[in-house]
Amino acid sequence: MKKILLLLSFTLLSTMLASCSGSSSSSSDDYTDPGFGEVADTVSTKAFNVAGESCTGQQCNAVIFQEKIDGTNYVAIGVNDKHSASPDFKLKIYWQGSSIPSTVSLSESNYSINLNNTTSKSGALNMNITANGDGTYSIAFSTNNITVGTYTINSTDTIRAQGY
Repeated sequence: MKKILLLLSFTLLSTMLASCSGSSSSSSDDYTDPGFGEVADTVSTKAFNVAGESCTGQQCNAVIFQEKIDGTNYVAIGVNDKHSASPDFKLKIYWQGSSIPSTVSLSESNYSINLNNTTSKSGALNMNITANGDGTYSIAFSTNNITVGTYTINSTDTIRAQGY
């Protein structure tokens, strides 16, 4: 049952990230529909510097949200640089939670991560999350390294994600 829930949450996050790369039928790039049935303003302050990859501005997909899936609450962070270079950079992190917290401290077994289709990991997830007042959240990884395949997320890595 737990694997099914994780698969469903991963599917939701993947769908949401795919939806973020599309835009409305307007000629303006001012907004996007993240797939939740509403149009939301995007902000140019989205950015990330994670695992040696970086991106700033509206060309970045960086989101954080809380959603209930099959009766279980999850918090998820999704990052994608949405450029045409190969390989494309994609990061998804999620865990059970009923709201976006200010502090995250989870052992390896209590969160899931997918970085460029690699899910094997070592290291606890420790982050500080701050609402910025403009619809974005600053996410700072702290205290330890997380290794995902050949990538390392360290304590200097940051994400500024749009909240949904």
